[in-house]
Amino acid sequence: MINRIGGYEHPTSIYYVFIFGSIGIGAAVIIPFVENFYVLCVLLWLTLYFGGAMMPGLTGIMMSSVSPYLRAFGNSTGEIIKNFFGYLPSPFIYGLFNT
Repeated sequence: MINRIGGYEHPTSIYYVFIFGSIGIGAAVIIPFVENFYVLCVLLWLTLYFGGAMMPGLTGIMMSSVSPYLRAFGNSTGEIIKNFFGYLPSPFIYGLFNT
């Protein structure tokens, strides 16, 4: 989708990434309140689909904002930040909500 509008360097690509993210977040927020299994499956699928659709464009936008000689450093730093703030605290936060 992002490539069809001109790639991640096109000015409107950030809007598509925002729309994909908003749909994914909107579906994810509704999931805890749903009791119907089939509705839950559709919402979970929407969350995963739009979250995955957002990532290539977002990664391209992030990498195009970094100077070419610093792109490897920017990519590795972005991955470290994602893992440190995304995956590392998740067991602790789940434990807080569960107790």
